[in-house]
This record gives sequence, C-alpha cells and structure tokens, in this order.
Amino acid sequence: MRIEPIGVRPLFGPDVCLTGVSQALAEARKLFRESAPEVSWAEVQAEASRLRTLESLTLLQALGVVFQKLSTGAWTPQSGS
Repeated sequence: MRIEPIGVRPLFGPDVCLTGVSQALAEARKLFRESAPEVSWAEVQAEASRLRTLESLTLLQALGVVFQKLSTGAWTPQSGS
C-alpha cells in the first residue's frame, strides 16, 4: 500500500474523471490554451472576473464571453504576452 505525505497529493490524478461544471471549465481552459497560447490565464481570469461582477454571470458564462471577445478581436489582453 502506498501512502503519500500530507500536502503532496496532486489535486487531480490521472484516475479522476471530471463531470458537469468541472468538466466544462476544464474544457473551456483547454480551448483557450489551444486557440490563444500567447494569452496568459491570469488575464483571462481577470477579464472573466470583471464580467462576472458587471453582468452577474457564472464563471463558465464569463469564460464563454471572454473567448468570444478574444476570437472576434473585441478584447485584447493588456500585457500582450
């Protein structure tokens, strides 16, 4: 039997199957990374957070809006990297 020390266990292992909203968020994150690798995830999260506050959206809805804006050129990351 393998016992891992406290604090070393990864949050998601290879045997974890995401479902529902967790799976949708993981797919949204993957979509961003594949379509716009130069955009930092921190910038995406900041814009999604801003939209959530202004428009009362869920995280998944806000990520969808950010992706749509990014793909149409309506939103450009501030740092450019």
